[in-house]
Amino acid sequence: MESKQLEVVLKRWGKESKIDQVLSVTSEAAVPKGDNYLSVITRLKVKVVLGNGRISRKKLIMKETIKDEALAQMAKEMGTFKVETMMYSLVLKEFEHLMDQFGDINDVMWGQMYYAKPFSYMILEDLTEKGFCITKRQIPFGLEHASLVLWSLGRFHGMSKILEQKGVISRTDFKPCSYTVNKQVQECFFYHGLKALSKAMEESWGSSWHTIAQHIKMPLETIRKRMAELGTIDETKFNVLNHGDCWCTNILFKYDWKRRPTSLRFIDFQESHYGTPGWDIHYFLSMSVDANVRRDHLEDLLETYTNSLISTLKFYNYDGKIPTIDDIKEDMDRLALFGFVVLGVIHPCVTCEEQYTVDLDAILASNGSEGYDMEIFRSHKIRDRIGPDIINAVEKGIV
Repeated sequence: MESKQLEVVLKRWGKESKIDQVLSVTSEAAVPKGDNYLSVITRLKVKVVLGNGRISRKKLIMKETIKDEALAQMAKEMGTFKVETMMYSLVLKEFEHLMDQFGDINDVMWGQMYYAKPFSYMILEDLTEKGFCITKRQIPFGLEHASLVLWSLGRFHGMSKILEQKGVISRTDFKPCSYTVNKQVQECFFYHGLKALSKAMEESWGSSWHTIAQHIKMPLETIRKRMAELGTIDETKFNVLNHGDCWCTNILFKYDWKRRPTSLRFIDFQESHYGTPGWDIHYFLSMSVDANVRRDHLEDLLETYTNSLISTLKFYNYDGKIPTIDDIKEDMDRLALFGFVVLGVIHPCVTCEEQYTVDLDAILASNGSEGYDMEIFRSHKIRDRIGPDIINAVEKGIV
């Protein structure tokens, strides 16, 4: 086939599949309550006419700024929409150019953004159209899901380092991890969250937990000082662009016929930040992985991540110092307090059953002194899930 003939074929194919006219649009909530906090997610069902005259139905995702005044203010201060727009319009597109340049035939790990009105709303690809689906936040991941996520995080972090090496992105393009600088977050969720957990332990976990409960209550100023220290970027260490909010509701999976996860897509890049890779690893392991899997297979999971990171850096000809598994473990140890607070406070709140409530309006209005449903922390399921880790944190002097 001659090039001109092929050109006509491709143009005709493109015209036939192109949307020519929108006939109707309907909308519905795209995620269950409790799966998203800083934006409104709507699924748009669109009836269209294609260039070939056929009627087709498409799905899109519209993501808007949150309407609640207190949450909207928090999102504005954190710059969440600005960060996510930058991620889709620059970073992820550069990832794709990188893959094309080097002939990387692996799957992309993100969806597409079709349009954004800074910084109000964006129109995104509905990944369910390609067979991806979200998991229930109450059901922690087993080893297969956890391994796939950590392998993908290794690729994501590695590719971000290549963009940094090329000068496409730099640490100054992104704010620090919000947990290290946002005083409202530290007071509402770290300080008062640990107080709520401690109180529940004293009241419901049994007398053997009373001493431990006292250990985990930390003065607010101590929390702020230690988080600021953790957030300080050490230029001598290996730093990457972190996803920033890597937990189950921000990861969609595709499965084979045996219901094994084969590929994934990361979504929600509102809290992407620059720093050591331990931020993403701790957050994911503490938020979304089954407790026994996390404890029994931690070494294997960190090796999976490290092998992926190293292979990605080598594939893309990274010329800097490549971290070892010991470097990653050292990073994890340094950020242990962060992992502990995520596991002890945030994990119970976001994975609780729907009959329990976390009133974010009340939490923000009271700076954290109100709004927590104590039944979340009194649960024996939560005690069994995080209790051994709390004991370990106390024994190691993490808290």
